[in-house]
This record gives sequence, C-alpha cells and structure tokens, in this order.
Amino acid sequence: MSLLRIPFTLTSAWGYHVSVTPPTPPPSKDEVAKEGVFGTSIYVNALFNKWSVWGLSFCEIAVILAHTYPTSPLAKRVLNALVWGPPSSVGNIGISRTYLINWTLVMAGAAIRKACFLALGRHFTFEVAVRDEHQLVTWGPYSIVRHPGYSGGSLALLCISQVMLGAGSWFWECGAWDTLLGKVVAIISVGSRVFTVYSILRRTPMEDRLLAERFGEQWKQWAERVPWKWVPGIY
Repeated sequence: MSLLRIPFTLTSAWGYHVSVTPPTPPPSKDEVAKEGVFGTSIYVNALFNKWSVWGLSFCEIAVILAHTYPTSPLAKRVLNALVWGPPSSVGNIGISRTYLINWTLVMAGAAIRKACFLALGRHFTFEVAVRDEHQLVTWGPYSIVRHPGYSGGSLALLCISQVMLGAGSWFWECGAWDTLLGKVVAIISVGSRVFTVYSILRRTPMEDRLLAERFGEQWKQWAERVPWKWVPGIY
C-alpha cells in the first residue's frame, strides 16, 4: 500500500505548488492597492507552505522507498533519521477514504486555480491590482462566482494539511508529530494556512470595490448575474 501512495503524494504537492505560485510577474507599484500586513502575510505564508509541503513529500517518499528496498545502502540511514516510532510504523503509511477525499479536493482546488490563471492571463496577480488596459473577465469560472481563484486556492490550502499531516501520512504514522519540532511545524503550517484564508476573505470586498470603481455599470451587471463571491449559494 505504501508504494501506491507515492504518486498521490507527488501530485498533491505539485497541485499545491501550482496553486500558490504566481503565474505572471508582479504588477508595477502604481497598479497595486495597499493591503498592509495582511497582503504581506499572504506571500510569506505561500512561500513557507509551498516548500514545507515539498519537504514533507520528499521525507514521506524517502521513508517509503527505504522501507520497500531495505537493502539499499541509504535505507538504514533514512529510516534512522526519519522514523521516530517502531520500524513497523512505516507500514501504516497508506491511502484511506479520508485521504482520498482530501487529495481530490486539493487537486480540484488546483484545477480551479489553473482555470483562473488561464481565464485572466496577465491580469491574474497575487497582489490586489487594477492593471493598465485591464479587462473585466466574466466568462469561465468567473461566470459561476466572482472570486473563483480564492475558492480554489482556499480549498487546496486547507485540504493539503490533512493530506500531508493526517492519519496515514509519514508525519503522523512515523512519530514526527510526537516530537517537539513536529508539533511546532504542524502548528505553524496549519495556522499560517488558516490565517491566509482569513486574509483573502478580508481582501475580497476590497477587490470588489476596486473593480466596481474601475468598471462601473459593467461590474454592476456582472455582480447581478453572479451574486456569489466564493461558493454558489453560500457566499
């Protein structure tokens, strides 16, 4: 079962990486709205979480391979360094129904995010900005909710924690969670993702206001056709 988890680990890390990597160069300072500490925190958290997810993924894959091929010269070193529980705990790394649900949600969030990158093109920035020659995009995912990029990004952000840290993961099964360092990493990782979602919830009305000021009646008509910000029928 452990080997079967490797492609899921890699694809979820890749999907999350896509979700939190800017698809375009940043806009000029004149085009960016001031957000203060919340805007800065989004970029810092995205960078930290992106590389922490890859770090957790590589540790998990290394342990799985070392356990599967114990005669490898590096296997014993890897297991001694990355397994704090009994050696048999590596066999608990696997794929549960909860894991599959969260993996699917991470990939769905990444797909939504990628669709938004393609729909907006150069206008998709990680900063709140109205660019020169900006166009109001109302098709594709933007015909369903007004901020689908935030919907997809938040979905990936929240579900990747369960994928990388939950039951069945290397982090949980091999004793990393039981160490002080593991608890610190988990608390910072989960806390920063929750704070990021809170920050972009605060950002949403600011973005609506800027677009309404720029596009006037065109934005008003779009908001009437698409009243939901993140999730149809809910918000």
